[in-house]
Amino acid sequence: MMLETFRIALRALRSNKGRSTLTMLGVIIGVFAIATLIGIGQGVKRDVSEQITELGSNLIFVVSGQLNAGGEGFNPAAALGASTLTDDDIADVRSLADIESVGALSLISGFVQAEERSAPQAFNLAVEPDVLALVNTAPLVAGRLLNDDDETARANVMVLDRGPRNALFPGRAPADIIGESVNFKGAAYEVVGVVESPPAPFSFGGPDFSSALYLPYATARETIDNTQLFRIVAQAADGADVPAVVATIHDALLENHGQTEDFSVLTQEDILRVIDEILSLLTNAVVGIGAISLLVGGIGIMNIMLVSVTERTKEVGVRKALGASNGNILFQFLLEAVILSLLGGLIGLAGAFAISFPVKSQVGLTLLLDAQTVGLATLFSVLVGVVFGVAPALRASRLNPIDALRYE
Repeated sequence: MMLETFRIALRALRSNKGRSTLTMLGVIIGVFAIATLIGIGQGVKRDVSEQITELGSNLIFVVSGQLNAGGEGFNPAAALGASTLTDDDIADVRSLADIESVGALSLISGFVQAEERSAPQAFNLAVEPDVLALVNTAPLVAGRLLNDDDETARANVMVLDRGPRNALFPGRAPADIIGESVNFKGAAYEVVGVVESPPAPFSFGGPDFSSALYLPYATARETIDNTQLFRIVAQAADGADVPAVVATIHDALLENHGQTEDFSVLTQEDILRVIDEILSLLTNAVVGIGAISLLVGGIGIMNIMLVSVTERTKEVGVRKALGASNGNILFQFLLEAVILSLLGGLIGLAGAFAISFPVKSQVGLTLLLDAQTVGLATLFSVLVGVVFGVAPALRASRLNPIDALRYE
């Protein structure tokens, strides 16, 4: 009996293919949006976690402003505006016990030019030598990295990553651009090295390093106006108690800042927690939009099923006259609604899977659709069919067979 009901439901849907397809559209869009955004969020979380694993577990970041990474909530505006960090803070951190290495990092706005070309999307970073070793594991493909001699001499030298290298010197091999001149902030910088970072939507500890270029921190502080200390990166010594080192850094800088807590000291886990919080906020917002689409799709299913009940009134009367119970009729129309919704959900999931590869290759975003995401999307699809199919199914099941047979 159940198999026959299923066949009747499929036959009814196939008889109105165009209407069925349009009815599913809202569910398709909703499930596609939800699955895609959750998948991107999960993919970014995995990528960031992998970056953290690669960097070890003893990095400590000092940033300007209060980020509240300890569970009190993230304020995205906390780190904007003028930096509160100073060179004295670097010296204080460097003087502490259980600190193996320390580096400063500044983010400088401005265009770089070479051979009448510019790299407008480049992240211009002034760094101390240790920073490259601590937070960017990109392989050196030509030349050398910045060193202590560059800092001491305030040298006008620069290391390029993949993005600005391709923008400034398209088609040229990395080794061929060593020694070339790049203009930045009215001064000429010699290219001494080329690194190759993979593209990343989120790069741990800062911007996308594949779009970065690096110059000595001391050079920038001396020759470029308004160069602000963007971040201090420290590495705890092997075997050191990282939370204790964090507390020591916090107390030292608090004293240096006159007991004003206008900075944050974060571990890698804190950074991951902040990123996770940001991604959760963004994902929830877009999932909400997808849920609205599912709601619209569900209302569409209910309306079409009500029309179908009216059109098939005589069919219901015939089935009841032949012995079909109210439950049989209820189940048939409810099954039709669930099939519509579930099929729309599966098409939406298929669309999310289909774009995962071009999204990865073209944008650099990993779209991770795990079993939980697929299961939730499928469950939502079924629930939409059940919730919005109940009213039409009840109306069909309550039709009086005599009145139904008379219906024209």
